[in-house]
Amino acid sequence: MRPKRVLPWLISAAIHAATIVGVLLLATVGVDAWQRAVPSEVERSAIITLGEPASSLARAQPSLDEDPPAPSAASLPEKGLVPRRSLAGELAHDATRGTSAKSTLPWARRALPLPTDVVSIAGVRQEAARRVVFLLDGSGSMTGALPTAIGELSATIGRLSDEQSFAVFAFQAGASRAVPPAGLRRAGPVLGQRGIDAMANWLDEHVVPSGSSDPRAAIRDAVALKPDCIVIVSAGLLGVADSPADRDALLADLETLNPRDPRTKRRPISFACIHLLEPEPLGALEAIAAEHGGQASYRFIERLSDLAAPAEAPLRRDDTTLSVERAAAELAGPDAARARLVLLRIGLGQPLHHASPLALVCAAEYSLAHDGDAAAALALASAATQSAKSFGLSTTQDRAATLARTAHDALRQHPPRTSTP
Repeated sequence: MRPKRVLPWLISAAIHAATIVGVLLLATVGVDAWQRAVPSEVERSAIITLGEPASSLARAQPSLDEDPPAPSAASLPEKGLVPRRSLAGELAHDATRGTSAKSTLPWARRALPLPTDVVSIAGVRQEAARRVVFLLDGSGSMTGALPTAIGELSATIGRLSDEQSFAVFAFQAGASRAVPPAGLRRAGPVLGQRGIDAMANWLDEHVVPSGSSDPRAAIRDAVALKPDCIVIVSAGLLGVADSPADRDALLADLETLNPRDPRTKRRPISFACIHLLEPEPLGALEAIAAEHGGQASYRFIERLSDLAAPAEAPLRRDDTTLSVERAAAELAGPDAARARLVLLRIGLGQPLHHASPLALVCAAEYSLAHDGDAAAALALASAATQSAKSFGLSTTQDRAATLARTAHDALRQHPPRTSTP
C-alpha cells in the first residue's frame, strides 16, 4: 500500500517542477527579445528627431494629395534612390568614437516646438506676441492704399497660430473703431478663413479714407486689452501742418501708457510700425518703433507692390546666420556630414531664430539628394514649410513646400521597408 501512496506524490512533484522550468525559460526568452526590441540611446535620438515626429514635426506634415504615412528613419529600397549613411548611422559612428549623442545633439532628446507666438507683417517680425492688436490708419492719406493694406493685414492674421489672439482697430480723425466682435479673439483654425474674410469685408465697407490720422484714441483702446504687441499700419501719423511739439506730445502719451519697468527696463508692450508710401516729416512712426520696439520694428514701404508681395528680406547678420550660411556652403564639400549636423542643431534647436527655416531646408535637401532618405527629407521640409510661414518668408516657404512634395512622391514610389513579425 505504501508504494501506491508515494507514486501520485512523485508524479505531482514532477509536473510542478516542469511547470517552473517552463516559466523560467519563457521569462528568459521574453527578456532577451525585449532587450533586442528596445532601441539604443543613439537610435532613440535619431527616431525622436527624424522618425515618427512628435508635436512640432507631426503638426508640420503637409497635405499632399494623400496623407503619407508618418515618416520613419527606415531607409529606402535598393531600387531608385540609393541611401547613404543615415543620421542614425552617423550618430552611432560618433558614439563609437566616444562622443555622447546627447551632448552632440542636445535637441534630439525632446520634441522642439515651432514658433507659435510670432507675428510677421510686411517683413517686420515680432516675437513673444501671444496677444496682438493691429491699428489700421483710415485717414485721407490712406486713399488708394487701404485695400492693399487690408490684404496684407488679412494675410498676417492668417499666419497667426491657434495659440495667439488678436484685435483690429481702425483710426481716423482722432476716433477709434473696433472691428467686431469687440475684444481679443482666437486666431488659427478657430477663426478660419471665413473669419478673416469677414474682418476684411467689414473694413472695406465701414472705413472710407478721410480726415486726419491721430492714433491716440486707438492706442488707448489697444493698450486696454493688455496685448504683448501692437502693430500700427499707417501712411504717416503727422503731416506738414504738425509741429515737433505734436510729435513730442504723442510720444509722451505713449510713454505714460507703456512705461519701462524701473527694474528690468523693459516695456510691457512691444510696438511695430509699417510706414506706407510717403516720408513722414517728423518721423513719429519711426520714433515710436525705436522707443517701444527697436529699430527692426520699423519698415518704410515706398511702393504698394512691395507691401502686397514683399520680397524676402535678407537675414539679419549674426553668428547663427553666418553659421547657417557656412554650413550650407559646406554641404557640397568633404565636411558635408558635419555641416548637416550644424544645420540640424540650428533648425531644430533654435526654432525662434530667423535663420532656422533656411537651415531646415538645406538639411532636408541634403537628406534627399545625398542620403536618399525621403522620410527624413519630408519631415524636415514639412517643419521648414511651417516655420517659414510663421516668419513670413515666402521664398523659403515655397522652396520647402516643393521639396516636401518631391520627398512625398519619392516615398510613394519607394515606401520604406517594414518588418513583419
